[in-house]
Amino acid sequence: MRVSKTIMLDTLTVARTLTDAGFEPRQADALTAAIRQAAEAGDHASRTDLAELRAESRSDFTEFRAEVRSEIAEFRAEVQSEIAEFRAEVQSEIAKLRTEVQSRITELRAEVQSDIAKLRAEVQSEIAKLRTEVQSQIAELRAEVQSDIAEFRAEVQSEIAGLRTEVQSQVAELRTEVQSQVAELRTEVQSQVAELRTDLAGRDSRLTWRFAGAMLAQTGLIAALIRLLG
Repeated sequence: MRVSKTIMLDTLTVARTLTDAGFEPRQADALTAAIRQAAEAGDHASRTDLAELRAESRSDFTEFRAEVRSEIAEFRAEVQSEIAEFRAEVQSEIAKLRTEVQSRITELRAEVQSDIAKLRAEVQSEIAKLRTEVQSQIAELRAEVQSDIAEFRAEVQSEIAGLRTEVQSQVAELRTEVQSQVAELRTEVQSQVAELRTDLAGRDSRLTWRFAGAMLAQTGLIAALIRLLG
């Protein structure tokens, strides 16, 4: 007759022992649950069985750890490879972008230089037009000034000519009047001299000749005036 014994199993201590031995908490809980189920079912394991189970569990855990490490190494290698590929792609894209940017900058520089050249040409053309207009206006102004000067000169010369004619006419009239007055004065003097010569015919000849000399001197003065006016 088989006598069954009830085995009291401290699952918490078993799980903690398994965890301390290197099992993951999930594995330790699963193993503890299996041990408890086996104990409750009456199929009790001996210490030897437990040691073998522990050894197998450790071997399985070692294999599992090796597999996990291998997978982690493979995953790390894949990640590093992908990172290297991504880095290469990024560097390639950066190189392409740099080339495109440099090309765009070159095109933009060429466009700016072309625009500057066009603007310079337009400014120079406008300056040339403005210079031509200014020179034309200056020429027109010079012509107007010269025309005004010529008109003013003609007016002045005409006024001078008129004034000269007027002065010459007045001088001629004055000369005619003076000559007429001189002629009248000469005739009057000659008449007075003749009368005086007749009146003094019987007087002292010395006095007569002195008076006659004075009259002749006056007559010479009148003749000099006539020559001066002529």
